[in-house]
Amino acid sequence: MKRLMRKGTAILLLCLMLVTLFSGCAGSHSETLFVVNGVGARRDDFMMHLFFVKYNYFAPYLSDSGTDMRLSDIYALDADVLGTEIGQGMTIASYFKLEASNSLVQAIVSRQALKENNLSITAADKTAIAQNKEKFIKTLGGASQYNAFLKAIRSSDRAFDQYQADNYAMQKLLALFTDGGKYGMTNEQKLAAKESYAEKYITARHILLFTKDQVTGAAFSEETIAQKKAKAQEALSKLRAGEKWDDVQKEYSEDSNLTGMTFTTGTMVEAFEKAAFALQVGEFSDVVETEFGFHIIYRTELSDDQYEPFYGSLIFENFSKYLGPMVENAGITYKSAYENLIIQ
Repeated sequence: MKRLMRKGTAILLLCLMLVTLFSGCAGSHSETLFVVNGVGARRDDFMMHLFFVKYNYFAPYLSDSGTDMRLSDIYALDADVLGTEIGQGMTIASYFKLEASNSLVQAIVSRQALKENNLSITAADKTAIAQNKEKFIKTLGGASQYNAFLKAIRSSDRAFDQYQADNYAMQKLLALFTDGGKYGMTNEQKLAAKESYAEKYITARHILLFTKDQVTGAAFSEETIAQKKAKAQEALSKLRAGEKWDDVQKEYSEDSNLTGMTFTTGTMVEAFEKAAFALQVGEFSDVVETEFGFHIIYRTELSDDQYEPFYGSLIFENFSKYLGPMVENAGITYKSAYENLIIQ
């Protein structure tokens, strides 16, 4: 496996996480772990990126009220957790080390790209960073808790500020690819984007009769399911007899969504997706059974309600094509301090 698997890594954590004050900066904080295009990657910067990699990994557990995991639990993880294998001979510890390295390399390259595009972190940006930081300090409980946080993750106040500044740098670079930006789409590319959206997305409404309880998830009895199927067939017969879709849907559908859904492949259950994409605009399907119940699907004119996120994904794709090769081709030299670094 490559030392640095930079392809496909998320382009930094575009989060506004956030924290001012004083923290202990031991001499080891400034130690260089590796060099990227002539710029040293400091130990405290690496440890800050490592924290956010761990935070991102454990975020679902931290936000789930059904677990007792706290933010402080990820500062230094148990050896048995870090030693857990996650595939391809990689442990959680080695995965975290790799991802933190990737993230820091991307940050350093983004700083260089920012200069190449004559951009910088402005005074207004610094003010916003300071405000975000103050909010984070408050969420931790104050300055002493913030300093304890920095000590626990073996990083520094300077590294926290740098991490936020790198997030702002990434956002400024991304903005170059939005409409009106230096690398924004041409009119031809915008037209191609609309055509691609029309090819990849459809809008459909449906009549749905559930075959399981929507609260408990328990399946209904065979008798009840048979009754639901019969009702679906009855609704289909009315549609075939010429009754209006709106009237039949309102009478039979148990789904609260009556307006329809706009989606692309890979987002719906297979049976629903296959039936929907087989329809032409204005056509409705036979009764289709999925894990949710019995559907009758009606394809309507394509809505543009998903165009904005689709267009945004194209912008990010163009941005990735710009920054990705810079990261991929970055000259990196590793120090023994990095090789010997133990993840906690």
